[in-house]
Amino acid sequence: MANLFLSSTDTSQLNTAAYYIDLGFEIIKEKDRIWAVSKEVQIALSSIPTDRKGILYFNSEAIDLIKKNNVFYNESENGEITVMTPAGILMTIVNQEPPKLISEKTSILGNYMGISIETINMNASVGFWENLGFTIGMGNVDQGWVSMTNNNGDIISLMKYGMCPHQFFNPSMTFFNGKEKNPIVINNIRESNTPIAEEITHFNEEGIVDNIVLKDPSGVGCFVFND
Repeated sequence: MANLFLSSTDTSQLNTAAYYIDLGFEIIKEKDRIWAVSKEVQIALSSIPTDRKGILYFNSEAIDLIKKNNVFYNESENGEITVMTPAGILMTIVNQEPPKLISEKTSILGNYMGISIETINMNASVGFWENLGFTIGMGNVDQGWVSMTNNNGDIISLMKYGMCPHQFFNPSMTFFNGKEKNPIVINNIRESNTPIAEEITHFNEEGIVDNIVLKDPSGVGCFVFND
């Protein structure tokens, strides 16, 4: 079961919930949070004015690790703590089990492959996530890219700033669909009238748009790529 989620914001002006509904998600209220939910991925949506986009981590042990490593944090009245990752992303750590969110809906985005983060300091970012129990599964720091996982199967991909020849909204969801399926996924996104932040031809010798980048109304990104 996933413990790590992206967190977005929603207001009557942003209408982030409607954005995710158009992409095939179901909106579910669970306790004090609203979620955009599909079979593949869940995104927390907050209408609290002081909340910000970022990462939501349900892990009581992580709270102890943050305090043990003398990371500066803000603690709320309900025991949640918020830290700034080395990549400049706010992460709220929740001292409870993750919600059991179930939906039969399949989003039109395809095969979810985790959260992607762009960082100036690869060593600091890798060390931060290692302190929270993540280990490198692919890539290496010298290459400017690593994929990290924890025991729950959560995936974090770290990219060195300047490595990606396209827009990178921090943080982003990543979907890899393969060369044959991705054009179908992109067409479905176009038909949903979801705004596309960038059409990418960089990796295609014929100049064909075969990868795209999306951005939700609060600034959370989404890579819809071949691989």
